[in-house]
Amino acid sequence: MRSQKLMVFASRYPSAINEKTGYGWDGATPGIFSWDTFMAAKNEEITRLNNVYAKFVLGPAGVETIEGLGSLNGKNSVDISLTAGGTKTVSAKNILIAVGGWPFKPDIPGIEHTITSNEIFYLEQQPKRMVVVGGGFIALEFAQIMDGLGTDVTLMYRGDMFLRGFDNDMRTHLHEEMERNTDIDIQFNTDPTEIIKNDDGSYTVVTKDGNKVECDQVLYATGRKGKTDKLNLESAGVETKGSFIPVDEYSKTNVDGIYALSHGVMFAMQCLQYNSNIYQYNT
Repeated sequence: MRSQKLMVFASRYPSAINEKTGYGWDGATPGIFSWDTFMAAKNEEITRLNNVYAKFVLGPAGVETIEGLGSLNGKNSVDISLTAGGTKTVSAKNILIAVGGWPFKPDIPGIEHTITSNEIFYLEQQPKRMVVVGGGFIALEFAQIMDGLGTDVTLMYRGDMFLRGFDNDMRTHLHEEMERNTDIDIQFNTDPTEIIKNDDGSYTVVTKDGNKVECDQVLYATGRKGKTDKLNLESAGVETKGSFIPVDEYSKTNVDGIYALSHGVMFAMQCLQYNSNIYQYNT
């Protein structure tokens, strides 16, 4: 998520420059964006922040960090396959599951050629043309990020208006603002049925109605699934719905002492202040 925020910041500069005259600034220009320079700076900043958390936040607070793949072994124990080799079991009165989710992509021909919001942070080159498929906030955010960085973006959504389930006035207003302030080609009622990789490395997105769009990269943002399949939740009797874990208003599962949420680091630190015995593990 931190990488995503840095990309948002970078993409905002052209629009900020365009507003300069109204604030009394003359002569400023957007300049030329360098993907390589940004990616190097982004990676350096992410490394710095990770070190800050490890050395100056978690460590001094007394949090023990164990790198590995964890799975439940009953309601009070976690078996860990250590990254460095071997296994370890830890036990606690309370366990917090904070493994997050994984992007979902439909099973259509050529889907293996596409990327998700995971891989976009590591692209070696900025695509000149990109198709973003999806109608949720992740699809809209990355469409606007890449548009702000200078990529020609086509946004495809199978419904008649994106952000299904959100306030209708807000959805309409956002659509109007995107039409007014971006160069994104927004295509509603458009559902890709095939992704073709061309000989020159580019891609052709074929839609259900037979239209074709040429591009250099295809990003799918069509939902996420919980990464719960390897957690051995059944050993503790934790209820699931599909790949997700239902919780109450206190983030507690159906099992006393087992909690679940998407962003667990801050929650674990807060619990530490109250001397709660909570282990956090991630896949």
